[in-house]
Amino acid sequence: NGNTCYLNAALQSIIHTPPLIGYFISPAFKVDTKAKGAYVSVALQELVEKFATNTSSFASVSPSSLKSEMGILHEQFTGYDQEDSYEFFGLLLEELSKELNRVEKKEPYKMLRQEKCTDSELSEQWNNFNKSREDCIITEIFQGQTMCIVTCYECKFEHKSFENYFSLALPFSRKSTHIVHSADIADCLAEFTADEALEASVGFYCDRCKKYVKCKKKMVIWLFP
Repeated sequence: NGNTCYLNAALQSIIHTPPLIGYFISPAFKVDTKAKGAYVSVALQELVEKFATNTSSFASVSPSSLKSEMGILHEQFTGYDQEDSYEFFGLLLEELSKELNRVEKKEPYKMLRQEKCTDSELSEQWNNFNKSREDCIITEIFQGQTMCIVTCYECKFEHKSFENYFSLALPFSRKSTHIVHSADIADCLAEFTADEALEASVGFYCDRCKKYVKCKKKMVIWLFP
């Protein structure tokens, strides 16, 4: 109905992820959703079952129930206008992660201390902390980790931080070909991880210099899903 092909683009990725599909048709799904208001997860599970029992290569399956549940949580999906497939995919994973989270009492947020720690140790600290707040099938399959390195131009100290992600929004590379809407994924990844110079007005505060400074920022894809 309407311009909802963005749903198909996102759901095809979900439906063709074997570990996730195996989970939705297993007893583990019922255990994780017992006594929970897992409306989005149940709607997706019903869609998965329809796909699994559909033996015709020409029959179609409507995701209307899933669209309805997502529309309740995010009003941009209530109608039948064309929406952003990447946005829908990211919000769907977030909602599934919330509903299927096995953690009942989350640890309070805290800052990582990077003194006397290797990058691998910092990464493990953040992963363990994140798992104490969010642990589910979605994080197990889709979650990766980036490292942000901000280097102060004055004292040369590197401030490092980690962040987990379900998906990455890559910039359209300036090295891309002249063909419209065409780009090499390697060029896009190189653009994402390229150094970026930041002025003091941006607002980075160096703990060692005790002031706002000019700096260099670099993103690193530390862990892939």
